[in-house]
Amino acid sequence: MVYTIDHETRIAAIRADTNATIIQTLPNTGRESRTYLSHILLNWDDLVRHTLCMQTAVHQPELMAKRIKHNLNELTSVRPPKHLESYHRHDCHDP
Repeated sequence: MVYTIDHETRIAAIRADTNATIIQTLPNTGRESRTYLSHILLNWDDLVRHTLCMQTAVHQPELMAKRIKHNLNELTSVRPPKHLESYHRHDCHDP
């Protein structure tokens, strides 16, 4: 499923680029967390075991597969946003 806040976007172009079967337009209010919450609320009765929420532009694509493999597994329920996790002050840096 792909969400877009751009009402001018051509749905066919998104579908061709992503192979998504469901593309939904949402109001352009709030930040990406509003989209994540909307997804949960709109699909509450049919939520899948794991859902990956991410922005269109990944900041570090070379790390994405590694992080998904490490953080999303059969034991995962909800993974907090990276900025809410606890770090030792010496480990707090952007790779």
